[in-house]
Parts: sequence; structure tokens; C-alpha cells
Amino acid sequence: MLHNATNGQVTDEILQLLLKSLNDSLGDSELSGQQRFGRSKPSKEQKGKLDSGNTATVAVVNRKLLLDFFKRELEQDKPLDTKRRTAPVRMHALVAFSGIRTARDFQIFARDTAYNGEFAVVNPNDVGIYSGWMKSRILIEAHRIGKFFVGKNLDILPDQAKDTTVLQEPNPYSRKGEKVDFIQLDEPTRTTRLRAIVEALANIGNNQGPASGALHDGSLRPKAFIAAMMKCADSPFDSVWIGSNDRPYLDTERLKNVLTDWADLFLDKRIYVGLFVDGESSDKERVEASIRDSGFEPVVGMPRAIMLQLAKEIAA
Repeated sequence: MLHNATNGQVTDEILQLLLKSLNDSLGDSELSGQQRFGRSKPSKEQKGKLDSGNTATVAVVNRKLLLDFFKRELEQDKPLDTKRRTAPVRMHALVAFSGIRTARDFQIFARDTAYNGEFAVVNPNDVGIYSGWMKSRILIEAHRIGKFFVGKNLDILPDQAKDTTVLQEPNPYSRKGEKVDFIQLDEPTRTTRLRAIVEALANIGNNQGPASGALHDGSLRPKAFIAAMMKCADSPFDSVWIGSNDRPYLDTERLKNVLTDWADLFLDKRIYVGLFVDGESSDKERVEASIRDSGFEPVVGMPRAIMLQLAKEIAA
């Protein structure tokens, strides 16, 4: 390497000499010989031009071979456009709100697949099993199902929206109020997807899955629920359930207060409640009366049946 003795930098004069030497070497017909450009060999047409003896023609061929050979090194890394989408269906954490008394349980933990094998080790300590009623909040943003914003860092990229009708609306993720492109599936498809979500909640554990194979009589299948069509993305029902040993208990006084306080945030007046009722249906009548007293229409029954009814009535 040639450097200026005073400052350690390549001088303009030396740089020009180096560039001239490299350009002159392009006219050498032997430059591409001896597999200097990797395993790729000049084509028959290129070989003929290299053997022509014309310096300008040889330089063009060598330049092409060099560009092909160093293609990856010459290409600058181009950042890829990204996309992101938050799910229109979200489930909050499961939170315990009451314990459940259980009978004495016995279990062991043994290492090694052969439990009576030579290397089997049985855990001699007691194993505690947590048991309790768990509650959660499931938010379904119906207006976002089948709707996709178009653009970088949005739901889909512009190339994915080709041959599709693109609409516009104010960007909900911006304070500036500029427009954003979006595409939207047709209404029947969006309704079908929304109904499928609710039906899936009703059928948790009916097929393969953790809920159907839960150990120690545990299950993620909803034992009770309350649902409503809301104008907001929040739930008013977090505090209405009280746990008991037998089953979750719906506190009707709390429910009446909630319905009164949130009255203007309900999309319609139907309140869906799923709970197991006894033979006299006293719980069902108690809940229905409380909802009616609050000016709402109750739809109360067994959990799975009411959830399937909710799915059927969506957007009907």
C-alpha cells in the first residue's frame, strides 16, 4: 500500500495512478483466465470477444465478468420493509378470584421414562396443586376483523394490496390527521370470521388442545361469562363475579351499578349471560330481573348455549 509519508493518507496522485492501472488491466484478455473470476467461465460469445484482440471490446467483457463475480459484494444491503399487526382478538391474563376446596390429591413426579426402571427417581416431597376460579377479559374488536391498513409498519405492505380496492380514512395511529390507505373484506366474510371466533370460544376443548387434556380436572372451557356489544374497547364487567366453592356467582347489585354507570357505552341493550343454573332456575331469574331493572334485555342460559346464540345473532 502506498501512503503519503507525512500524513499516512493516499494522495490524489497515487489514487489516480491506481485507478488508471486497474482500468488498463481490463483490456488484458488474460484477466479472466485461470478461473480468476471463480468457477464461472466466459460464454462462447464472450470468449470470442476476449480473443478478438480489441482492447475496448475485451475491457467491456472483463468489466461484465467482474461485476457478475462481485455482485454480492457490490450490492448495498437494502433494508426490507416491515409490517406489524396487533390482533383484533385479545385475551387478558387469567386472574384468580376465588379458591376451590378439593379432595386430598395424590401424585408423584418420577424422572426417567421407565418409572420402575433402574434409574427411576420418585420425588419424596408433597406436591401442591393450585385450585381456584379464574377470570379473564376477552376483547373482540369487530370493526378491525377483515380490515388491513396498507403501508410500511402497518398491517400489510403496498405490494400485497395490488389488484384490490384501496380505501382511505384518517390514520388512527397518528395525531396529525393524515389519511391512511386500507383494504377491507366484504361484509359477509367479515361477519363469518367474527362468528367463527365466538363459536371457537364456545367449543374450547372439544377437539385436540390443552384445554381438553388439562391435568387434575382443570379446564379452560368457560364455566360462566357475561358479554355485550360495546362502543368502547374496555370491559365494565371485571368486578361483577364472586367466586364460591361450587361455581362462579354473579353479583347482581354490582351488575346493576355497572349497567347504570356505563349505559351510554353499550352498542345495544342486550346483555348475554352464561351460567350453570340449578333445577329451580333461581339464579337465572335473579340475573334476568336485575338486568331488566337496569333497562337492558337479558339473554341468560347455559354457558355454551348462550355463547352459540351470541355467535348466531352477531350482525344478524
